Amino acid sequence: MLRPVAPAVEPAPAPVVAPVPAPPPPPPPVVAAQQPCRRPFDHPEVRLTGAEGFAAALRHRLARRHGPVVVDLAQPSPIGAAMPAELAPWLRQVKSSGGTVTVDSYCAQSRGLFGMFRGLFGAGTPDGYAAADGYDAVLHVDGAVAAVTQVEFKPRAGS
Repeated sequence: MLRPVAPAVEPAPAPVVAPVPAPPPPPPPVVAAQQPCRRPFDHPEVRLTGAEGFAAALRHRLARRHGPVVVDLAQPSPIGAAMPAELAPWLRQVKSSGGTVTVDSYCAQSRGLFGMFRGLFGAGTPDGYAAADGYDAVLHVDGAVAAVTQVEFKPRAGS
């Protein structure tokens, strides 16, 4: 006798599982752009822009001897780099005439400030810078960008 043959059952297809997409990366943290620091003096007497006439303007202001004279550096001088050629002889004259050159950091703590003094106080300076006699100098450093932005010539006590 023939037995009935059961119909062939095909296996059910496996369910299609779509791959789970990876979650998107988190957005980068929002960091506020650092605002430039305000320089210590809003109204400097002399501005070092690289144009001619800087030496004459500074000499004139220092010769008046009416308090501090602030020089604003249009292009800040990075720490460790040489001071601008127009300014270096004035600082050498302050030092050679018995004055002091100090550093005042503002905005953030800065490091390596004394690297900028390399070679600054070498040979003597010509008499054309004698107007700096009787002054001390303060290099104002923006610690956030590690650069000298202003130089203050302050009359020495007793001068």
